[in-house]
Amino acid sequence: APDAALNDRVAQILYGAQPNGISVNGEGLVKAKPDVAQTTIAVDVTNPYPVAAQRDAATRMDKVIAKLKELGVAADDIKTNQYSLTPQYNYGQNKETPTLVGYRVVNSGAVTIKQLDKVGQILDAATTAGATSLQGVTFTIADPTSLQNQARAAAVKQARARADELAKAAGVSLGKVTSINESTSGATPQFAPTLA
Repeated sequence: APDAALNDRVAQILYGAQPNGISVNGEGLVKAKPDVAQTTIAVDVTNPYPVAAQRDAATRMDKVIAKLKELGVAADDIKTNQYSLTPQYNYGQNKETPTLVGYRVVNSGAVTIKQLDKVGQILDAATTAGATSLQGVTFTIADPTSLQNQARAAAVKQARARADELAKAAGVSLGKVTSINESTSGATPQFAPTLA
């Protein structure tokens, strides 16, 4: 299974040994296996009539959603994130007056897949059921809070050790922390599994 790196930097931890203090950086890195996959599944339909285009797109998306649920994707893990109806024109070769040729409906939904061993099967089933596009798959952590806390603690510990070393080398003692700034890069997948 792939590893996802959670990188949390605590920058410029200042210890007030002197009036200007000692400024150091600390970095905390926590690795964890992703527990969810996220993707966007869409249905894209064109029809000469707007109502027919909407009806066709709705029917196809209903089949896709039914198949996702059948394979164990919870209803709460499927959310519509785009719906559009736009006229389609033919502009001709001589840049003549455009002619209305139909209507295009795009209906897409964000899908969270919690069964990582079924990602390939679920994506294949979605296209077989009528999805016309799959817009990327991201492997991530559903709730990174505890991992972020671990990385934050590791970053502060590292920064404190660096400040201790600098103070010792300078022949001074550390005072209280006067400032902490945090910069978080978030969960970063290192690689994705091959989908069957």
